[in-house]
Amino acid sequence: MKSIARASLSGLGLIILAAAPSFAVVLPIVNIGSDGSISVSTMSFAFSQNDTNNTPPASAEVAAGTTLTYTGDTLQPGQPININDGAPVTFSSVSLPGFLTFPDQPGLSVTLDSFGAASSNSDCPGLAVASSCSPSLVGGFLSPIILTATSTGTGALLSCKGTEMDNGTAVGTVAGNFSATVTGETPEDVATSPFTLTSYSGTLVVTPMSAVPEPRDLVLVALAGLLVGLVVKRKKNEA
Repeated sequence: MKSIARASLSGLGLIILAAAPSFAVVLPIVNIGSDGSISVSTMSFAFSQNDTNNTPPASAEVAAGTTLTYTGDTLQPGQPININDGAPVTFSSVSLPGFLTFPDQPGLSVTLDSFGAASSNSDCPGLAVASSCSPSLVGGFLSPIILTATSTGTGALLSCKGTEMDNGTAVGTVAGNFSATVTGETPEDVATSPFTLTSYSGTLVVTPMSAVPEPRDLVLVALAGLLVGLVVKRKKNEA
């Protein structure tokens, strides 16, 4: 009888686990838009402060679909964004505070921690459409900017990771990318000379450092506590 009761309890636990919903956490994002430009050389890049949608001009602006909140407020579309204050960023940059700043929210910023992986291919000449490459840099390194051949020119993608800072406190990890197109030029054309990207966009996903447990996780913890309690009670009754 006791074994049947134990089996029933185990079965009940499995039923509850199966019925417990596991909700995906919707992470906040920052969408970035700009009609400004990015100047790229063989060793660095710079987001020029020439986006015309803000006065004074900034590097970019908050785009529609942004959901990031911070102490006291929420980012709104159209608000200005400066990217390294327009100064060049070298491809070897690591832990660059103030990579992204928001003039209307002086307590909010993003520190650049690293760039995404380059393409495994450094041979840019003669690429077929949808094929990619990353130009070689001085010292045998590859640029983190990935160039992809398109039917009209070249697509450029730069991935990065960082840390969201809210009034001096690290509150989230950031991962995303910037992208732009170069019309009428092949990846080989772009890779062999300094170039300028215009009208770029970006999307950054923020993972809060103090994540709230999902409902399924809470159910697992509650069940574990219940089962432990039953085992302890049974042992006391047998003593």
